[in-house]
Amino acid sequence: MAFRMIAGCLGALALATAAGGCGSMQGSTGLVDQLGGNSQLKALTDAFVNNAASDPRSSKLLSGANLGTLKTKVSDQFCAALGGGCQPPLTSTQITEAAKKVDTPTSSGLTDSLMKALDSVKASPVVKEGVTKLMGPQLGGIVAGLL
Repeated sequence: MAFRMIAGCLGALALATAAGGCGSMQGSTGLVDQLGGNSQLKALTDAFVNNAASDPRSSKLLSGANLGTLKTKVSDQFCAALGGGCQPPLTSTQITEAAKKVDTPTSSGLTDSLMKALDSVKASPVVKEGVTKLMGPQLGGIVAGLL
């Protein structure tokens, strides 16, 4: 039973990874384009970092960080993950390792910060859901890995 569940999860992960890789080749159908292009992506990531820095649950993680540099790196990471064709500063292995350093309250603060940022850029519900599903589970690892 456990083997079937693990096999199913691995299969779903493989499909999601393959679909994500194809998204960067599709150009006009990537989430960056659906979001409104690179300027909207920059607005999203700037708002996300600002929100995370002001949220008491995640502000400790960002204390002492150069927020301008962090915004640029977060933008590049999001751009790569959302099919914008950018070079990501972190690998998936680096994100996974960094995520181990992030506790549950901090992770929740980061997720809420992303939701608030998506609201601020007026993303459509479909795009908001896509960005949240793709980036949400990685936020802790991305932020911790970029610091």
